[in-house]
Amino acid sequence: MKPCTCSSTVVTKYQKRISGPLLDGIDIHVEVSEVDYEKLSSDRLGESSASIRERVQAVRERQRVRFEGSDIVWPVQEPGLSQF
Repeated sequence: MKPCTCSSTVVTKYQKRISGPLLDGIDIHVEVSEVDYEKLSSDRLGESSASIRERVQAVRERQRVRFEGSDIVWPVQEPGLSQF
């Protein structure tokens, strides 16, 4: 990928043109640094889905206990889990 060679004036003009409806639908804007293709395409294994699921379930249980008896409404429920 080649870096942008546009002047800051041209970039600002472009951003203003697209900023209306497009950026209104985006809640968070985060700038991130470039990642080398080799790092993205390596054979390195990440954390398993089962391991992540266990951590998420543990956190949900802690939250359930923490807010037990309150009027908190949980907006997203995982299928198969009881309502908190």
